[in-house]
Amino acid sequence: MVEGNTHVRIMNELEPVYLNLTAHCKSKDDDIGTKVVGYGEWFEFDFKPNIWGTTLFFCSMSWDQATPPRYFDIYRSSRDKDRGSLCWWMIKVDGPCMLNWKTRDFDICYPWKNT
Repeated sequence: MVEGNTHVRIMNELEPVYLNLTAHCKSKDDDIGTKVVGYGEWFEFDFKPNIWGTTLFFCSMSWDQATPPRYFDIYRSSRDKDRGSLCWWMIKVDGPCMLNWKTRDFDICYPWKNT
């Protein structure tokens, strides 16, 4: 059963040249909008997962004009529902890494999705 809100934080850690991250996140029903995030900064949003366990928020992310946008499911109930209500992500050039609350490190890393 769904209890409360889930909180997503997306942090820009694009190294080595400290680029701005442009992220556009949305679900089937909600559009968070486009956010431009400086290096070392973050943005956040909250939502209540649905009772069916099918909530999905996906993002396109880009950081320079020469590189095509990257895509990732920033929240997928089937993957994230048992990790708690705080989903903190560090965005790197190689892909997003989620904070592992047990190790206190961003060591749950994924590749970008193929389009």
